[in-house]
Amino acid sequence: MNLEDLKNNITKDSIVDDTELGKEAIRTPQLHGKYLNILSDLKLTLGKQVNDLAVLKLRLWKIYTGKASQEELQEWGEEPSDLTLLKTDVEKFIEADKKVIDLKSKVLLNETKVKMVEEFIKALNNRNFLIKSAIDWHKMSQGII
Repeated sequence: MNLEDLKNNITKDSIVDDTELGKEAIRTPQLHGKYLNILSDLKLTLGKQVNDLAVLKLRLWKIYTGKASQEELQEWGEEPSDLTLLKTDVEKFIEADKKVIDLKSKVLLNETKVKMVEEFIKALNNRNFLIKSAIDWHKMSQGII
């Protein structure tokens, strides 16, 4: 699910039909389940991306320091680095590598999605309280209470 789809789903699922408060209260556990599933999928994807980033950084470190074997280079489809870098500069080159930047962008995107879903789940936890308050308000405004 891309970020825009997630935003649209959260916006749509945030709407409470105040003419059908009973149905909305029943819908809360369904929404909770839906977003827990989304959250678990996102966290698994994020975990894999974080691990992939660590592996990529190690691979690049081996390439830039000249410690990668010829077999590893062939397996990765890489060429040996022809740069002679100071030990302190290797990390700068790794962080500036396009593959690292691309993967970090994906990690950031998934971290953003995880945060959005976690915040929406927190809001869902208050949803039934808000629905009960709306029901009480309707009763009071109609003179029932």
